[in-house]
This record gives sequence, structure tokens and C-alpha cells, in this order.
Amino acid sequence: MTRWNDRQQEVLDSLKDGILDPQNILVSAAAGSGKTAVLVERIIQTVSEGLADIDEILVVTFTNDAAAQMRSKILSALEKLAANETNDPARSTRYLRQLSLAENADIMTIDSFCNKVVRENFNIAGIDPAFEIYDTNEIALLKDEVLDEVLGRHYQDDKVMAGLTSFLFKKNIDDGTVKDIILAIHRVADTFADKDAWLEAARENTTEENREVINEKWVKDYKDYLTQTAEATLQILDRQIQELGRDTDPDRAKGNDKLREIYENDREIITAIRNSETLSGKAAAFKSSWSQLRRSKAFDAFSDEELDQVRKLRKTLKDNFTGIVSENDIVSEALSQNVINNCLIDIVVDFDETLMKEKKRQKKYEFSDIAHAAFNILYDVKSKAATKIGLAKANEYKYIYIDEYQDSSDLQEELLSAVARRDSLGRPNNIFMVGDVKQSIYRFRMARPELFIEKAGRYQEKDGGRLISLNMNYRSRSEVLEGTNLVFKSVMTPDFGGVLYDELTRLNTPEPDDYKQHYPDTDLNVGGIVQLERISGWGNAGDAADDDEEDDDLSDGLEYSKEEVEAIEIGRTILSLVDSFYVLNESFIPDMPETEDNARYRKARFGDIVILQRSIRGHMDMVRIYEQMGIPVSIEDSGAYFEELEISTLISVLRIIDNVQQDIPYASVLLSHIGGLTDEELVWVVGKSSMPQASLADKCNSFVETFKDSSNSKLSAVAEKLDMVRRLRDRWARLRPFLSTHDLLNQVLLDTGYETFVAAMPDGRRRIENIKKLLFHAESFESVRNAGLLDFLKYIDKCMSMEKNLDDSTGGADGGGDKGVVRITSIHKSKGLEYPIVFVALMGKGFRLSEKKGDVAVYPDYHLVVNRMKLAGGKVKVKRKSVKEAVTKLLTEREIKTEEARLLYVAMTRAKEKLYLVGVSDGEAPLMLGECKSYIDYVNYALSKEMAGLSENKLSELPLIAEDKTASDIISDFRKIYKKKELDYTESLNILMDSVRDNLTDIRAGDEKADNPYDYIYPYRYFTSKKSKLSVSEIKHAEMKESTEIQDDSDLIVTECLDDIEKETARVRAARRGTVIHAIFERLDYSRVASKESLGIEIERVLGDSFFSDEDRELVSIRSLLSFYSDEGDSLFQRMREAFKKDVLRREQQFIAGLPMEELPGTAEEIRSLGADVISEASDFVVIQGIMDAFFYEGDEIILVDYKTDNIKTGQELLDRYAAQMYLYALTLEKLTGKTVADCILYSTRLGEVHYPDWRNYI
Repeated sequence: MTRWNDRQQEVLDSLKDGILDPQNILVSAAAGSGKTAVLVERIIQTVSEGLADIDEILVVTFTNDAAAQMRSKILSALEKLAANETNDPARSTRYLRQLSLAENADIMTIDSFCNKVVRENFNIAGIDPAFEIYDTNEIALLKDEVLDEVLGRHYQDDKVMAGLTSFLFKKNIDDGTVKDIILAIHRVADTFADKDAWLEAARENTTEENREVINEKWVKDYKDYLTQTAEATLQILDRQIQELGRDTDPDRAKGNDKLREIYENDREIITAIRNSETLSGKAAAFKSSWSQLRRSKAFDAFSDEELDQVRKLRKTLKDNFTGIVSENDIVSEALSQNVINNCLIDIVVDFDETLMKEKKRQKKYEFSDIAHAAFNILYDVKSKAATKIGLAKANEYKYIYIDEYQDSSDLQEELLSAVARRDSLGRPNNIFMVGDVKQSIYRFRMARPELFIEKAGRYQEKDGGRLISLNMNYRSRSEVLEGTNLVFKSVMTPDFGGVLYDELTRLNTPEPDDYKQHYPDTDLNVGGIVQLERISGWGNAGDAADDDEEDDDLSDGLEYSKEEVEAIEIGRTILSLVDSFYVLNESFIPDMPETEDNARYRKARFGDIVILQRSIRGHMDMVRIYEQMGIPVSIEDSGAYFEELEISTLISVLRIIDNVQQDIPYASVLLSHIGGLTDEELVWVVGKSSMPQASLADKCNSFVETFKDSSNSKLSAVAEKLDMVRRLRDRWARLRPFLSTHDLLNQVLLDTGYETFVAAMPDGRRRIENIKKLLFHAESFESVRNAGLLDFLKYIDKCMSMEKNLDDSTGGADGGGDKGVVRITSIHKSKGLEYPIVFVALMGKGFRLSEKKGDVAVYPDYHLVVNRMKLAGGKVKVKRKSVKEAVTKLLTEREIKTEEARLLYVAMTRAKEKLYLVGVSDGEAPLMLGECKSYIDYVNYALSKEMAGLSENKLSELPLIAEDKTASDIISDFRKIYKKKELDYTESLNILMDSVRDNLTDIRAGDEKADNPYDYIYPYRYFTSKKSKLSVSEIKHAEMKESTEIQDDSDLIVTECLDDIEKETARVRAARRGTVIHAIFERLDYSRVASKESLGIEIERVLGDSFFSDEDRELVSIRSLLSFYSDEGDSLFQRMREAFKKDVLRREQQFIAGLPMEELPGTAEEIRSLGADVISEASDFVVIQGIMDAFFYEGDEIILVDYKTDNIKTGQELLDRYAAQMYLYALTLEKLTGKTVADCILYSTRLGEVHYPDWRNYI
């Protein structure tokens, strides 16, 4: 039985507590605290205690994988319970019942939940139940097309938009900037449950009288920001004053008194800023008189450096409050922005409506559309209450469990609240939420950690719910936890991220006995405190050459980038670890004696190590360093996909196939393993060209012609390589019109043998999978639209410019990596995982603090931020940075920094046994938390606070140790060992080049022997142009002799005076009249007709049916139809009347039949001309479909009837038009019935009966 700690048990006991006092539960679960195990156990106890069946519980997870794992764990637990309850048949039966229900229980992501709600209530949502979801390419193309249409309307009708777009156009070339703005606004609005409300709130409706903008969230947050910054500044000033008190040197007493006086004056100003409740008051306080620090006799004992340090400190503190804006500034700007702001919102609303119409027409949607549809099914935004369906769902779900709650969005929050049960005050009371706000790292996905923070604050005060904290970490060694705690007790604060890192939230080790059971004591080299490796002295990286005569060229050590130097240091540490460090042996079997083969610990392997980086993209030079040091690596993040050697090479090949005059791609191919040129050889090619302005391709062609027969073997060898590349490129360019991009890539790989070469490279399996992914996406892209190579290259360019990768849904790319390699992955991708040894790299890389690109930015909380623009004469004249932009820049930078702190927390808590932090750090530790601009700044800041006032003995006891190294030392040591050890692909490259030459020889030989493959004529080409399914009408129109006359209308006189519109109107009326007359004949009751008069009455009766409209009745002249009646026994009327009595009259008979192509009108003669062999081999059937007006039986024969209302003069004219149709009807009727069609009768309302008994002679 699992032993739960006190906090975990409190979570489980809350289930029983909730029976009498149901309330929401929020579990704040720190990293490694066993939250998933507790969550599963609580669900199992919910079921086992009979509080709910498993299908009465909704469990929402963040990913599909998490949902599958959760379901698997629940099923496994239920199976064990059922197996163990052999003595209690009732409980055993209950568990078995739960097992049968569990397979269909609602354990799913929020997307799956919405999908289910919409499919169950499609009629209310107005969505076809067979809807599909757009893939990324499809929806991007659709949005672009719809946006073109919407903007086109607004360019014509909206003068403000016309002026604005002309101002925003990039060099007046296109409206891409405007499109990006509209899409950004739409994307953010889509993340809110009530996006219409968000868009309305985004409008700028400030008036001079009411000054509404002052109450907006960004203004309130700005005040809070200034107040919090002032409070932090006061703490720094207090520390400085305390430091002065510790200085007991009498010679410095006067100077210290003067400094204390200056600091006290600063405190007064900062205190006034903090205490003022208005921005105007804060701005006025800042403008107070600041004391000046000048050199005087009082400072004789102070050095210039000390005084400069004080000046620098005061300037840094003062700069935090420079440029405080007032309420009047904000109102004035809001009044000037409302027209532009509201214009953009109008376009977004129009775009959203137009896009949704098109989606409904196509019956395809985005996930967000389904989520909004589900929300509207469950909740009525107008009445602000759950709908009947929402209430029914609330009654269905007795408990709602939400995993990873810190990553919830506004839409998810509102959706699940809509199906929650409520207390007497209307507050949800059956939702169990678990998560860790310290690990909320999905801001880019519109996750809102403030939802967690707000609830935690309220629930801690017993307001609307209960907060339980899990803070005992079962994953990591105590050294890792203490080092992490040291950093984050200073970095995570209520004012910086909304988290108080105290005893409730810090990471704690389990009880000593439990800890030792997991990490038993040993004399081996295990564990150890967290190590911070700081690399400094970057500007002097080459100085080491002065002391090393053997390394004459060390002075150019700066050729190593910062990232490469970090990789060298990380690689050195990794190589030492795999020789001397020990980790827990995952294969250890506790029930067996501890031996050498069954040891508690084993030596560390490459597969135990992970290198975590903020991002992988842009740092492939680090990978090459690892490979050079002999460290096998596997990149587990697609961020660097386009930088992978094999992918960048193939994309460059595609670019030169598209346009050979592109120098950079052409150089890339030449220098790749396909071209085989060295840097020096490429310099020769360019340097020996007499055409400096020519393209690289032209220079290469000139070089080939000049040096291909040169006596200089080096030059002739280069010419041969260039000629090979040229011939390959020309071959692929010739094939381009006939091959898809996917097939073209395959041809490149086939001609070059490039896949074989790539497979032989380090981590070859992953590289091959990368190529497969490129092939897959080329094929997928072309399946979405009729796109060619240029379109695909534009798509690739867009992915690269947006830092967006080809998605990983192919299933082809290997995200796992080998167990025998060091894994390199992003921090985001590592969340939820754990590794024995962790390196957090690139700690010194600065945060990307700016989210605003261009003139407009969009934020969930602050809506639109637009550069300040002045309108004059309907045109935009002036643009400058707006007040709101300056304010939101401060606020969003703080948000970004707090999320980066959470990312660092995620990275550090992945380590189980050993943690290294590595980064470049040349500066001093920041004075204030808000000044940190990198991960290493956070660590340095925390260390400086922890070290302040500590003795040397105490410093050595810190759980985090910093080791400082210079770049020059690292480079010097590396080059001594690896100077001559470079990656050498010479042998593989020679094999590749020989293979390419052989392929080209075979291709050339084949071309000489064979005719042009594109001259080949397919013998059955005729049949490829024929449809496999045709309607009789299609064949009829193809065969009908040309006639420009419209169908008959007794009241219509066609003249040349009719314009096109009138002619079209007449045609429509005539066509509708024909349809009405056919319907009359279909509905005639012949038993009611005995004369022309009774026929007229019968027609009136038929027309009185609700099937016919008043307009239909006006189209028909009953008198013109009376001629259908005849007393003669052999007339069509009498024969049909007789058949009606005998029940052998069939009217409006639909049919589908298969006919050989040689029996079809218009094709028989052509097919016969192809020859008997072709006919016998290609005797495919064509499916024919149509509707026969009527036919009846006379004995063993059939009479076929068709009604015509054409305006014609002779029976022959009618036959010329419809002989093909009657032939097909008769032929099909004979095949379907097995009887003979004796006659085909065309009944014309103008001419009467036209007989066609020789229909077989048509072909």
C-alpha cells in the first residue's frame, strides 16, 4: 500500500470533507511532489467510495499523451482493486463495472471535450456533425484569401483605413503589415471565451468628460509597477545606509555622513513616489530636487572609483522612474487614437464573420472554433448563466478534475466553469485543480497563470475554495533542491511573478528514512552541490597566445563564439563525468542481493545527460563542438530543423532549381557535400572571374569553360566539380515542370545518393528522419492546393521568418534520441521529464524582451497598442512612440522576465542527481530583480543576496558554488587537445562524388540511347480525358446541335432588343416553366380525365398543390396544355391513360447504369478508329445517370416518353436536339428491363407527338 505524506493525505481526505462541505480544491504541487499519483488516487477513491461512477467524472489533461497515461493508470488501479476484492463480491462487482465504464470515461484534453459537446449538440451549434479540422497549411491559406476579400472592401469604403494602410505599407509594396495586425488581433481574441466582448473592450471609447481610459487595466498595472519598483528601491537604499553604518574608519566618517544625507534625500523622493496614488503625483514627486554628489573634502578618504560607483548606483535607481506619464497624457493620447483603433477592430469583426461563413460552407473548422461553439452551447453570455445543456452537463459530472491548471486559458476556465456544480452563492464547488504556477511556461499559448495566482490567494483565505500545497520532492537529491531553493527564494516574489517562495512553496526532501531508501549512502562519487560555471573575460580570449609558443595561432581564438566556448566547457565536464561519476542504477532489483551486476549505483553514461537550452535554434555550432570532442549527441527539439546540415542543403538545392541566379543558395550547394568545393576553391572561382557583377552561377560557368582542360590539375578538378553541379541542376530544372516538389526531392536524392552519405554522419538516423519529414511536408503542402516549387519555398521562408517549424505530426521524425547519446533539448520540451544529470546551457543569453513588431501590438490584458499617429486631412501625417506603448513595454518586459524565471525553475528541477549551470557572465550582479536580463543574472542576483554579510566559512556552506573561468583558458586547453582533430568526411565525400559521377554517366548514356521521354504517347490517352461518370444531360448538350433559341414561353417574344440581363431572365423563366410542366404531367390522375375540359380541371387541381408557388402558376398557360388530350385510340394520351389504369405506367424514373464507352454517343466512331486491340483492352464502363419522364408497357414492349417545351418549328429540329438523349434512355431501359423499346415519343407542347422508332440507328 502506498505511503502518503501528510500533505498528500490532506488532498485525499479532502474528498470525504467535501461530502458535507463541497468546495473547489486547488493543489499547488511543486516539481517532483507526486501530483499525478495523488490525482489518480483521489479519482480512484472517488469511485471506490461510491461517490461517483467513473463516467460521472470529467478529467481534463493538457495533452493527449497525458490523457492516455491518466486513463491507463486509472484502468490499472481499478484492475488491481477488482483482483484484490475476492472476499467482497459487491465491491468486486462495482470495480468490474467501473472497468467497463472507464474505456469511455471523459478523460481528455479540453479540445476533445469541446469536440464531444459540439458533436452531441451540432443542431444547436449550427455545425455539421461531420465537420473536419483544418491543418496548419489549409487555414493559413484560407485566412489569407478571406483577408484579401475583407481588406478589399474596407480599402474602398473606409477612408481612415485607406490612409492607415498606406502609412503602414512596407515601402508601399504590399499590405502584409496590415494583414499581420488583423491576424494578431483575431488570434488573441480567439483565446477568450467571449471574444466579442474582448473585441468590444479593445475599442477606444474614451471621452474627455469621463476619461474612461484611466480605469483600464494597463493604467492600474502601471501604478502598481511604479509603487513596487519604489518599494524595491527603498530596500536598496536602506541596505546602502546600513553598509555606511558598518564603516568604522574615522577618516571616512564625514564622507559617510554626507552619503547618508544624500541617500536619505533619495529615500524621501522615492517614498513620495511610492505613496502617491495618482500618476500625476508620482511624476511630480520624481521632479523633486535630487541631491548632487560632488567631490569635496568630506570625501578625501574615498577613491574616485568609490564615488563613481555611488553615482552609477543612484543613476540606475533614478532611471527606473524617468518619464513617468500623467493621467492627462494618457487621456489625450486615447482621444487621438480612437479612430484608428476602432477602425482596426471593425475590420477584425468583419474578417471573423466572413471567415466563419466560409468555414461553415466548407464544413471545416479550427480547434478554437469548436471551443467557442462548445462554450456557446453550454453558456449564455447575454444572461451570464449556464444554458439548459450546461446545467445538464453539470448534473452529469459530479466531479471535475483539471491537471496542469497553471496552463489554463481564459476559454478553458470559462468552459469548465459552465459545467461545474455551484453552491448557494453561485460559485463552482466540485472542481479539483492541480498544478504548479512556478512551472507556468506557456505564455505564448495564451496560458494565464494569474488564474491560478488569484485562486490561490482567495482559497488561502477560505474564500470560495481550499488551497493545499505539496512541496515534498521525491525526484531530486537534496543538493539539487537546496541549490534551487537558494535561487528562487530571491527570484520568485509576490511582486515578481505573484509567488511567495516560502515554506509552503519551497522544495523539501522527504523524511530521512524515505530519502535514504531512494538515495542510499555510498562512498562513490555521487550527487554534489549545484555548480555554476561562469565564463568571463570574453574580450581577451586571444591573449593566451603570449604564454604558449607551441600554439602560434592561438591569438585568433576569437573565432570561437560564446556558444562554442560554452560547448567546450560543457563537453569537458561531460567527458569527466562518464569516467568518474555514479548515478542510481535503474536496473537494480531490491529483492536480490547487491552484487556487481545488481548494484545500487552504476557509472554515468552519455544517455544519462541532458543539455537544456532556452532554444536550440541558432546554436548548431555547439553541436559540432560536441561531435568534435567525440560526444554523441541527439537533438530532441525541432527548433533547429532548418539549420540542420542535410535540410539546409536540400532547401538550397530547391532554390537553385527554382532560380539559378541566387548566389547564396548556389554557394551553399557548392560548399555542401553535393558540390564538394572547399572555401579556398570557391575563392578561386570568384577571384578568377573577369565578370565582377555577374552571378555566382555565371562565374562558375565561365570557370568551367576556361579551366576544364587546364594543365593545372587543381583548377581542372574544381572545374569538373562545378560542371557536375551545373549538369545536375540543369537536369532537375528540366524535370521540374513534370514533377511535384516531393518527387523532385526524391529525384535529387536518387541522383546524388545523398541519403547514404547523410546516414553515415553522426546521429545519421535522426538526419534521415529529418529528410523524411521534409519529403512528407512537401507532399502534404501540395495536397492542400495546386502549388508548385515556388509556393513551397515561400512557405518554407514564412516558417523560417516566423521562427515556426514544420510541425511534428508526421510521426516520421524521431523525437526520442538514442539512450547512448547526450540529449540536447529545449526547456519547454523537457517539462514533465527528469534526467540524472542536467546542464542548463546558455545561461548568459539575454531574454528577448520585445514582443512588439511594427506599429501595432496586441496583448490579452491590454488590448491594442498603437504607435501614436496624427491624422490631418484624412491622412496619417506623423508617427511616434505612444504613451501606452512605453507603459506596456515596461509591463510586458516584467511579464516576460517572470516567465523566464519560471522556465529556469523548470530547467533546474529536471535534475535528479547532478545540476550544472553554465553561461557567459562579464558583468556584476544586478542590484534589483527587475534589472535581470538573463538566467545567469537571476543566479548572480540570488547569490549576491545570499552572500551579503556572510563569513568565508559560511560561504563555503552555500548549496550553490560558482566557478569562474576565462574564455581564453578554455579555448587554450581545447585547442591543445583538439587542434588537429576535425570532422573528416573525405572518404565518405569521395564515395558520394564517385556515385554522383556514375549516375550522371548513366543518365547521359540513357539520354543518348532513348528518345525524349516526354515524346512518349500513351496509347490509351484518349480514355484519360473521359469522365467515369456522366449524366444524360451532359451527353445531350455535347451532342445537341447548336441552337441559340431559348425554351418556349407562349407569352415571350424574343427580339434582338433584349439586353443580356433580360435574356438571362427569360431563360430562367423558360427553364422554370419547363420544370413546372414536367411536374404537372408527373402528377396527372388519368382516371379523372375524360375530355379537354376535365383535363383543364385536373391541371388546375394539380397546380393547387403546395408544391407549386403563385409564380409557378403564372408561368403556365393551361390552354396550351389541353392539346395533350385526344379521343383517338392510338394517341399518346389514350395509350398512357390505358397504361395508368393497368398500373404499367412509370413516371419520373431515376436510373444509374454502366455502359461501355463504345456505346456512348460521340465516342463510338472515335474509339473504333483506335483499333480493336485498344478497344478490347480499354473496355471500361462509364456510369450513366438520369431521369426518364415516363415509359409504359404495351405487351412485351416498352414505349418511352419525354416531354419537351422547346420553342421549335419542326419535328426534325426536335430530334436533332434530343436524339442522343432518347438513344441513351432507350438503350439503358432495354438493359435494365430486358425488354424491347419499340418507340421513343417526344411530346412537344408546341408540335404534339414526334416519334423516333429508329433510335438504334443513332450510332
